[in-house]
Amino acid sequence: MRYTLLIGMLLSATAVQAQAFGPDTAVRDRLRLPSATGRSTAEWVSTTLVGVAVAWPCLHDAAHRNWQCVKNEALQVGLATASAEINKRLVHRRRPNDADDKSWLSEHTSIACAATMRTSAWFLCPIVAYARVAGDDHWMTDTAGGALSAAIVTSVTWGH
Repeated sequence: MRYTLLIGMLLSATAVQAQAFGPDTAVRDRLRLPSATGRSTAEWVSTTLVGVAVAWPCLHDAAHRNWQCVKNEALQVGLATASAEINKRLVHRRRPNDADDKSWLSEHTSIACAATMRTSAWFLCPIVAYARVAGDDHWMTDTAGGALSAAIVTSVTWGH
């Protein structure tokens, strides 16, 4: 766990610097949906897909429909959520839409990736990340940080 905290601190320092380099703005300009309706739809889609991602592992395969699966998912999603919330409170990075200062790191992406990383639904992770950037809710590096945080959480949870 101490390595997770250290990596989180390093990622936080990276996020503060990332906006100054310009890649985030360039990616945002290419992926951002042009209409407010499109951006709102991307927000709705990403939130819905997070719910699907959390439910998928324990519902998809009949062999995994048990309490152990539910406990593992709860642990992974709980750790992913905690990691994202801690980072948001430490970094205070402005969102691209300027809604608030809780952009780093993408909690939606972190949860979706942690829930599906070891399943056949892994493809939900990049779709959620894309929707968060296209909806103008996160910078590209926020979603990459969320995915990396999920990889760390999954590794800690499963002991690999």
